[in-house]
Amino acid sequence: MNGEAELGYTAEVGMEELYQGVGPYQGYRPQVGYLVHTFYLYPMETFFVTLKANANRYRSLADLSGRPVFFFTAGNMNWLNAQRIFKALEYRFNHVEIDTGAIADALRAGTIVASVAYTISRASLVPAIREAEIRADLQVINPTPEEVRKLQGAGLEVVRISPRAFTKDVGVREILAVPLIFGYNARADLPEDLVYQILKAFEKAAPRLAERDAGFRPLAENFAALQVAAIRATPSIPVHPGLARYLREKGVWQAEWKVAQGR
Repeated sequence: MNGEAELGYTAEVGMEELYQGVGPYQGYRPQVGYLVHTFYLYPMETFFVTLKANANRYRSLADLSGRPVFFFTAGNMNWLNAQRIFKALEYRFNHVEIDTGAIADALRAGTIVASVAYTISRASLVPAIREAEIRADLQVINPTPEEVRKLQGAGLEVVRISPRAFTKDVGVREILAVPLIFGYNARADLPEDLVYQILKAFEKAAPRLAERDAGFRPLAENFAALQVAAIRATPSIPVHPGLARYLREKGVWQAEWKVAQGR
């Protein structure tokens, strides 16, 4: 954003902090221009787990409101996503910072009652939660139907993940999670046609990428939908003209979205 690079590796939820001028961006003003929605590659999916022994006590996200929860490492994109989830539901965010290797011990000690967990592209479980499930019997806490409606009403997607992401039973037939989406975003002054050609090239290559790495499967399944999900979750952030052109071509552009203005 200071003119030293043309693309930045970001998640859309992280750009919310940038535009709000909070967190690491407090007092920051870019010398050239802000990053805008440009190109998204793969999702992570945020959800919650507790001990199986607590399954009857914590049955919904409402049961976690105000309770001590490890929302993952402060500043982590899933930490930000969890904040976004609780804000949409109007629940109290009570974060307890622990080492990611201590999740099982903290749950057993009662230091926390639950932890954020996440997968990559609806398949790969993050190593810290993989370690926790080896050391403890975990239970997934899904949002209720009403909570799902509230999340969707706030523009957040709710996706279904197979519990086979875990190696042990986690007490649900499917995991309901809220994704955040990583990609490469640019300033608005990157040429429109260049961004459009990048998107078209990756759309064509997506099936081959998915064959090499399962993390690209959502991209291959519906390239345009992944871009739309990122914008819908953070609609206040402008969209690069090249991405806007691509989405209009696909017939999925929404009139209320803003096209970024280059210099």
